[in-house]
Amino acid sequence: MGDGHRDRPRTRAAPGAGAAAGPLPVAAEDALPWPTQRSDAGEVATFETRLPADARHGCWSVGEIARRDFRGLDLLALGAGLSPFTLAQTVFLDVEATSLSAGTGNLAFLTGVGVFVESTFVVRQILMTTPLAEPEYLDAVDRELRGLRRIVTFFGKAYDRHRLLDRARCQRRELRLPREHFDLYWLSRRLAKGRFPDLKLQTLERRCLQFERRGDLPGSEAPEMYFRYLRGAGDAGLVAVLRHNFYDVLSLAALAAELALRVEAPTEPRERLCRARQLAEGGQTAAALVDLERGGARAASARELLQIAARFGALRDHGAQARALDLGLQRFPRCAELWLAQARSLWRRTRAAAGARRSAERAVELAGAGPVAAQARRVLQRLETSARAPREVQSAEERRRR
Repeated sequence: MGDGHRDRPRTRAAPGAGAAAGPLPVAAEDALPWPTQRSDAGEVATFETRLPADARHGCWSVGEIARRDFRGLDLLALGAGLSPFTLAQTVFLDVEATSLSAGTGNLAFLTGVGVFVESTFVVRQILMTTPLAEPEYLDAVDRELRGLRRIVTFFGKAYDRHRLLDRARCQRRELRLPREHFDLYWLSRRLAKGRFPDLKLQTLERRCLQFERRGDLPGSEAPEMYFRYLRGAGDAGLVAVLRHNFYDVLSLAALAAELALRVEAPTEPRERLCRARQLAEGGQTAAALVDLERGGARAASARELLQIAARFGALRDHGAQARALDLGLQRFPRCAELWLAQARSLWRRTRAAAGARRSAERAVELAGAGPVAAQARRVLQRLETSARAPREVQSAEERRRR
């Protein structure tokens, strides 16, 4: 995943550009870049922001996301047992809590949810203005999520989801989260692992969406801002948290579209290899081999090619497996793991003992010591045993004749 992609316009949207902010409890210059309306139900406040089709977030407009075909995201999530992704009945969710750690005592105080209503993106942020209002807050979150089919988060399988469910159990509240969960952290990891310094959401915003937050509150400071608000220190810090949460939700929608595009129409070797791996996972070996041929010569690591070759082998497409290993050895001729995989493949596929032996010996030579060398020596032992067995049978038959 590089910094630029495709032939779409890549204009960068500056945070704070756009229409004047709505009635938030602070000055307009500190608020969100689109009109926001606040409504209160007891001690639970809801902030609603409606983004029109021409509103931009980095290199994506809301209208472009709404029209996006997400088949690439389905391919990236292959194997998770999820239904085809559509924006209908989908909610983009991000939670701010009183601690970044796990634990039942960790209160979720702000939940941002985003849904598409035709070509408009509607973000609702539900704020618990006092911990005493937690039951009402959880009920409000439940109403927002009720009837939806899938949820999109960033690392939410490990954090956001559990923060809400833990507190709902403590308060004996029913919270019905959507059944299907697309976690964009893990999907991004399949496509971009090792390419960037880290896989934080804001890193992906800069490198993939061409969007950079200016003056954004670090997520680690959100709990302290909330505690200051509870202590009566004013609303300024709380609005910074609202703004941070808002951009998290908006980035989820844009990142989902970007990932889908990069997998559906790959242009970089890493994207092609990721697509090849996912196609192989789905049993589409012919299409996977096409992407492998185009991206294998520039693979970033031998492990990528080993994974694809292993999947071809599991599908018993030995020709495709052999081609994947050949490409790997052309790209990484001193990789012992590739030589070991080729030795095993040659023996299983053709019983070519001589070729398998040469590959295994090369693996031992390159590995020297360690588990790879030990596995290669076991392959050599099996080859020797297999070669000895016919000789022993022949000798026994000759003894019987005499």
